[in-house]
Amino acid sequence: LPRASTLVIRAELAGRELIKPVAVPTLAIPDVIAPSHVQVIVDATGTVISAVLVETGDSEIANLKALELARSIQFKPASGITRGELVFNWHTLLATP
Repeated sequence: LPRASTLVIRAELAGRELIKPVAVPTLAIPDVIAPSHVQVIVDATGTVISAVLVETGDSEIANLKALELARSIQFKPASGITRGELVFNWHTLLATP
């Protein structure tokens, strides 16, 4: 199992650089959960202008966090619109009281 949550950028968007790395958090969920897949469209300035869950994981908390993170990501400027998929692979920990 992974020791940290990770982000994988797929499709056309994989060739576009991020302005800064994305810190994908470990989630306080007491189980292993499936990845969250978010389809995004990024404009020429590098801003995510659309983010839609296309494959949801087992956790609503994780899916909402994936959408939040996807909308906050900033890519370097490019000549046009870029489409792709962001896959959030979650590392989880049992929440302690």
